[in-house]
Amino acid sequence: KVVPAEIVTAPLSFEQVVTLSNALKTLEQDGAKGSQDGALYGFGVHLNAEVTGIDDPFTLRTIRAFAVLDPFLRHAFPVDLTRRILPFIKAWPDAFTRQLVENRPGNMAHIMELAAHHTPSRNYALDLFPLFKEADPRAFEVAFPDDTATKPRPSFHFRLPDSRMGERGWSLLEAWNMWRLIERVAHDPRTLEALQKQWLQDHDNGQSRQTEEAAARTDALLKAHLS
Repeated sequence: KVVPAEIVTAPLSFEQVVTLSNALKTLEQDGAKGSQDGALYGFGVHLNAEVTGIDDPFTLRTIRAFAVLDPFLRHAFPVDLTRRILPFIKAWPDAFTRQLVENRPGNMAHIMELAAHHTPSRNYALDLFPLFKEADPRAFEVAFPDDTATKPRPSFHFRLPDSRMGERGWSLLEAWNMWRLIERVAHDPRTLEALQKQWLQDHDNGQSRQTEEAAARTDALLKAHLS
């Protein structure tokens, strides 16, 4: 009633994700609940996507791709109110995203330095702490001295997707597709460049424009570039 049970797996292939998603139906039949079933049910699906290399350009582009796509993901895949209220999947501050977009950090050490100033906890939709600690444990301890729980992992910790077990039509493929979109954008520098330019235009003078309008522009850009 208070602490949900967690299902933790080893790395999975796409086919295994489909198998696990189908297996969850048995738990649903036995009474497993999702985020939508209770005011305190802030249940989520966490993905730990292995990086191609700590300072690999694709890894660094993936961080920027997430930064500019996060508002769109929250619009296209609405997050349960309980999880939005709880402090575990906060959006990165605009100032952090602006630093990433404008400065294009060339290594993880620089991103860690920026994060120490703007995102001093793990409680964001993309938690970079395991990756930071994997990159440089000593620098991590200096940058985040209050953190005692993080274990190093060469992976992103994506926390945004809901766990909506029991909801008709929902499956783990929603979380998979959210992360796949981020990686598709990171894989295409031209699309990433266009999204970064749009993000800056939408945040002139530090003011975000209407979410509906920004989401529509992002959707149109993605369809034009990735279709």
